[in-house]
Amino acid sequence: MKKIVLWGVVLLVACAPRRQPHCQTDFQIEIWDMNSSMAYSTHYQITNDSLFVFFQDGLEGGKNTMLFSKALSQNQGDSICNFFSQLRLDTFRLEYINPAVEDGDQKEIRLRYRNIDKKLTISNVYIPSLGELYEMINRTIGDSKSRIRFRRSNQEPQLEN
Repeated sequence: MKKIVLWGVVLLVACAPRRQPHCQTDFQIEIWDMNSSMAYSTHYQITNDSLFVFFQDGLEGGKNTMLFSKALSQNQGDSICNFFSQLRLDTFRLEYINPAVEDGDQKEIRLRYRNIDKKLTISNVYIPSLGELYEMINRTIGDSKSRIRFRRSNQEPQLEN
């Protein structure tokens, strides 16, 4: 009987949901999702405790407006922060550009984490680790028109850092 109880306790401990560690490092993500042909961009700002989405009008005299804001729970901030701990930001190149396409999916991304401050230009290229970041941010935004748009396609070059 003791063995059955012991195995039951072992199974309960092994299957119990694990709390993710609290992130002690500040981070900041800025993403400019540009639509050059329509002269606007959507600007995302994410930190440990907040997420903001702005419409930036690129026309002369255009007005910039906040589209969405959300205070992040500690769990949401920790999820994004812990995602950063798995990325090797220092290995990212400064530019990922598909020369065969002039318009389309154009993004600038600034990632600040620990002592790294990296700004990337991405043009019509899918990078899986950044795709995971976009998906995580979109889940945090929820069901909204303010989500980051991106394409995953076999026809586009797919690059790792």
